[in-house]
Amino acid sequence: CSSDLVELKDCENMYPNELSGGMKTRVSIARALYYNADTVLMDEPFGSIDQDMKKRIAPKVFSLLANKTVIVVSHDDLEAKAYSDEIIYI
Repeated sequence: CSSDLVELKDCENMYPNELSGGMKTRVSIARALYYNADTVLMDEPFGSIDQDMKKRIAPKVFSLLANKTVIVVSHDDLEAKAYSDEIIYI
């Protein structure tokens, strides 16, 4: 279940205005994973998520995306190096 993956299982009955910015970002990640597309575009996917949460969910998210084409825009060099096969600097 995507809500388990992004650690929002206890928030399923909350309204959007009750979610923090990081929670809204995690909902967006869950929605992207739900569609099971061959190609996924992610712009700063973990930018508004606190570091502890990011450390818990990022490996699971990228594990699920392992056999897909994923383009991630990030200013976080460590994140890019940890999860990328190829990095393009612009």
